[in-house]
Amino acid sequence: MLRIAASTLGRSVVVLLVLCPPLTGARSSLAASIEVRNEAATAAPCAPGDVDCDGIPDDVDNCPVTFNPDQIDSDGDGVGSACDNCASTRNHDQGDIDRDGEGDVCDYNDGLIYTTVPDPLYLWWQGELLFPTYNLYRGDLGVLQRSGFYTQDPSTIPFAARFCSLAQSSPFSDPVLPKPGEAVYYLVSGNNATESSLGIDSQGRERPNDNPCPHPACDRGFVPLFHTDNSQFTFPRTGLIDNEFDWCLFRGATYPCDTLGVDFSREVVLFAASGFGSNGCVDSRITCIRSGTTAGAIEVLETLIRPGLLCGCPDNVVYPLDIVKLPRPASPATFFQDFYTLNCPR
Repeated sequence: MLRIAASTLGRSVVVLLVLCPPLTGARSSLAASIEVRNEAATAAPCAPGDVDCDGIPDDVDNCPVTFNPDQIDSDGDGVGSACDNCASTRNHDQGDIDRDGEGDVCDYNDGLIYTTVPDPLYLWWQGELLFPTYNLYRGDLGVLQRSGFYTQDPSTIPFAARFCSLAQSSPFSDPVLPKPGEAVYYLVSGNNATESSLGIDSQGRERPNDNPCPHPACDRGFVPLFHTDNSQFTFPRTGLIDNEFDWCLFRGATYPCDTLGVDFSREVVLFAASGFGSNGCVDSRITCIRSGTTAGAIEVLETLIRPGLLCGCPDNVVYPLDIVKLPRPASPATFFQDFYTLNCPR
């Protein structure tokens, strides 16, 4: 995603450019995807200009190929709820990069990080389940146009900046504004075992990362499995679970129980509970897993996320618990802790 914040005649102008890959494999005609959903439509042909037989002319039908005579549009994006791939979130373009039927703006496991700019002084990006931390890059648009460098060296480019290994996707404060006639832009990537792509440009080419953030030594990729802000663990606790019986016992369930998709013949589960709950201000996330010093051993980093000076206290966080899974071998596991302070706008 790319944000441009420009200043013109002393007034700030913010432009959000969302550059997505071109859709491929689109059907050549609307009729190819029509599904007749009512018995009346099978008994008689539809009226001209009403291919879904719902009584609404195609040129004003908010779902031209889906039967929806009520024309309900819950999120007001111009696409009817009956055919909207994000029925509760506005997305008129209906983008779906991984073609799983769930629109990009409400799909949190497609690897696409949507960025939004509600104010010139801060931005936020979509939290993706696959990424425990993020890198935010700010660049000078003029330098990009002259050099082609999307990520720029902050030591030589005044407007360039790198914010690395951020354990947040909530509003992030960056009060830097360009001078009149100049502009800056932002790119966000995600971290797991490796850093994700910066996406593709308008020509369909992947953006190069010439000045990347130093990647943390987190070589063991993992998948977030479950997180809650209100668990039963009222004291700090971490651990590794490598069999279904112990997993059921951990969950307080009778064996056999729902493994939440974990194949214990090939995978293990790691969990971390901070035990913080008296003030409801500190969340807990597993943010990094790296290989240990002996064969199969792993080192696990639990990050305690606390509010910054301007953030206030999220009173819904009470005894947080984070659970992830990763492939074997993964034993023994040693846990470490660090702190991350949220950067909130004024």
